[in-house]
Amino acid sequence: MAEPATTTPAAAEPGALQERGGAGDQFRVFMRRFLRVRLVKPALFILLAFAIIAIFIDVFPLPGYEEQATDENGFYLSWLSPNWDHPFGTDKIGRDTFSRVLHATRLALAVGFGASLFGAVFGLPIGIAAGYARGAVDEVLMRIMDAVLAFPGLILALALVSVLGRDIGNIIIAVGIANIPWIARIARAMALSVREQDYVLAGRTIGAGNLRIMLRYVLPNSFQPVIVQVSLGAGFAIIAEAGLSFLGLGIRPPEPTWGGLVSEGRQVIITGDGWWLWVFPGACIALLVWSLNIIGDGLRDVLDPRLRGGLEGD
Repeated sequence: MAEPATTTPAAAEPGALQERGGAGDQFRVFMRRFLRVRLVKPALFILLAFAIIAIFIDVFPLPGYEEQATDENGFYLSWLSPNWDHPFGTDKIGRDTFSRVLHATRLALAVGFGASLFGAVFGLPIGIAAGYARGAVDEVLMRIMDAVLAFPGLILALALVSVLGRDIGNIIIAVGIANIPWIARIARAMALSVREQDYVLAGRTIGAGNLRIMLRYVLPNSFQPVIVQVSLGAGFAIIAEAGLSFLGLGIRPPEPTWGGLVSEGRQVIITGDGWWLWVFPGACIALLVWSLNIIGDGLRDVLDPRLRGGLEGD
């Protein structure tokens, strides 16, 4: 799975993280820096294209993903290679592969971002509590996280889906649990750094409680590296969902998924017949995961002041 970002922003008081100027000016400066990162523009374009497809797929003039194409005699148009009427060809029972690939986009994005956000929602408080409390709390929580990491992400998701069931909510939970330790480790590292800062010590001297310090100082400093990991984790979640579907443990048919479409075409991979059945969904997986990884790397470069380098000076 995607490893956590190798660097994290230097800890600073929340107010110090903001540059001079209003929120609008700060956002414009951020976007200028972000868009100057290499390959970010095509990655954003690809992600936006997939998002538009997922949102508006129901209004596109496409055949239903279960609709079977027939000729004038009523015979199914099976194994048609890509053509004008069927850009991605048809499968063994005449279903339009183009329609099925586009319909699968919504589920891939839902699982990708849903599982990644699930991991952040639970991993962030675990990591902050462990890093700030230290001692026995840190030891117990981190050993639990290590136990989760002992299982490969896909294997853990397979086991959880087998127990929970194969609907989309359970798949998001199963894949999201595999993301929790990575978020927790990043949040813990930030908490260990922030708890030693002067402004935190000053807060303790005036009587601020531990909960207030964690919410006021530690949490804001953890957002930036966690945002990067959410983007990278979404790519892992998409691959994990595709792997589950390929193995027959993803969303139940007839709902199309990219992994399920690749699985349908695996029987013809060796012969070369029907190559379109697995090439197009496989290309969609690769493009979407690539774009998320590039965006995650770009966010890291912009949000980490130690990596901005030439991007400064806007």
